[in-house]
Amino acid sequence: RTPAEISAVLSSAELIGAYVKIARCDSSRSYVGKEGIVVDTTLNTWRIAIPSAVLNTGKGEKKSKDENDTGAGKDGTSRPHAETAEDEAKVTPIWKERIVPKRRSELAFTIITENDGSDGDAGKRIWTILIQGESSH
Repeated sequence: RTPAEISAVLSSAELIGAYVKIARCDSSRSYVGKEGIVVDTTLNTWRIAIPSAVLNTGKGEKKSKDENDTGAGKDGTSRPHAETAEDEAKVTPIWKERIVPKRRSELAFTIITENDGSDGDAGKRIWTILIQGESSH
């Protein structure tokens, strides 16, 4: 299937449970680039749980690493992370739910496929599909 065909199928697919990235949100531009799990959809909105973390320093202090932290994790992702292995055990995950209007918004959904090589091109392929909400009326 072509990317356009895959996009058409996914645009009508059930997204609850999918890990997505907010690619566009004209009404709340601060959401753009955030990643999370779709927990509900309605006719006009997506509800997305966005991970953040609180690092317990052990000194009665808590250092917030919330969803506004744009620093990438050690693995290159923007998911919450601890700075050291010792801190890893002290991270308390927190999920913040955000309501994203579908109007003038897009979600990016990544799929990894395995090609068997029958077409001469073996290996993994990474597809990023944009799921569009409603256009402006």
